[in-house]
Amino acid sequence: MTCIQIAFAILNLVVLSVTAYFIVLYWRETQNMKLQMIEQNCIANKQLKGSMMPILDIRFEKGQPPPEFVGGQIQFSYDVFVHNKGKGPAFNINIQRFVSETRGQKEVVRNPPISPLEHFQKTLNMIGVGESIKVHTERSDSYRSFTIMIRFSDVFKDNYEWIYEGDRDGVSIKSFNLFKNN
Repeated sequence: MTCIQIAFAILNLVVLSVTAYFIVLYWRETQNMKLQMIEQNCIANKQLKGSMMPILDIRFEKGQPPPEFVGGQIQFSYDVFVHNKGKGPAFNINIQRFVSETRGQKEVVRNPPISPLEHFQKTLNMIGVGESIKVHTERSDSYRSFTIMIRFSDVFKDNYEWIYEGDRDGVSIKSFNLFKNN
């Protein structure tokens, strides 16, 4: 081999090495961009789901007892409403109330109720954004504690279970579960 052939071989090796180096750099950069795009898609999906998530709340509205109860032992009645405070509709809503085994402080100081609380269940197809639906009318003198469980799904077919606890004066949320649709 001549000196010129050796120089060309070395030059060829250098060019190939530099080219291989830049190819590896380009591959790494495209992999990083791919991971960033996946991460951005996940964030966008979470934001979209958050912007379309229904938030169901339980409300009580006191009303006048019917005429047959006025002057008797039962001096009040109230309606139980479910209100959607979220940004998306709720579908396939199942609402159940169970009488709690725990005794609240108000219940301890009251006389035994004349008409005890009963279990109720209501199923609704949909509650739209900002919509309130009456699910039950209660006429009882009971201060008995109870649990209300609401199960529903959203537009993405993710399922939710919210559990509230309280008494006729109001409820607070005890647990919130999300079951992702895979």
